[in-house]
Amino acid sequence: MNPLKRFSLVIFSIAVVSITVLAQYNPDSFSAMKWRLIGPHRAGRVTCVAGIPGKPAIYYFGTPGGGVWKTTNGGRVWKPIFDDVHVASIGALALAPSDPNIIYVGTGEETPGRGMYKSADGGRTWTPAGLNFTRYITARGVDPHDPKIVLASARDYFYATPFRGIYKTTDGGQTWRQVFFRDDKTSVVEMVASPDDPKTVFAATYNLVIDPNQRRALGADSQIYKSTDEGSTWQQLSATG
Repeated sequence: MNPLKRFSLVIFSIAVVSITVLAQYNPDSFSAMKWRLIGPHRAGRVTCVAGIPGKPAIYYFGTPGGGVWKTTNGGRVWKPIFDDVHVASIGALALAPSDPNIIYVGTGEETPGRGMYKSADGGRTWTPAGLNFTRYITARGVDPHDPKIVLASARDYFYATPFRGIYKTTDGGQTWRQVFFRDDKTSVVEMVASPDDPKTVFAATYNLVIDPNQRRALGADSQIYKSTDEGSTWQQLSATG
């Protein structure tokens, strides 16, 4: 048989066997894998979670009404680490990839917050980091190489304000620049950077104001925006959603 044909036949046979084996996996092999509650035993939702690559025992999470919590033993014990700030509503949480002891917390989710807070010691102490006028912070992103470069997005449910949009700091929260603003009714609901290119960032927006008297939403516009310079400029990708 021709060597090339023999090689092709071997590759084809391996592919067929692999597909057959995968299609006939035994579900009992995974029966021991079950979800379990790892605490803390409290009511309410979780709005944001952050961990440290290579350290699976350390996790942080934020809540709409219970502050920020931390575990150092894989969830066996959780401790509240944000109580001294006296802000319970947490909208976003991010650790600096280059130094996970540096944590940025954006407040405001269920109720209005008081802007951004920063810790440089793994959550033991906190200092204000600006944006206290935004009321609700929805997402955070920290440059993987420079912990002073941060993006933060803001929304509001009940008021049309000029403070919605996306903000950027290059000095660790001492000063912020509004890098995206469409109009006073457009909020940013989520923001994420590309895993292989942190300068490429996507943001999802919606046009929403809730009538507090009738408790109903006014407006339903939504778009996707993209930045290729780490949030300094933005281009719309989608039509009205």
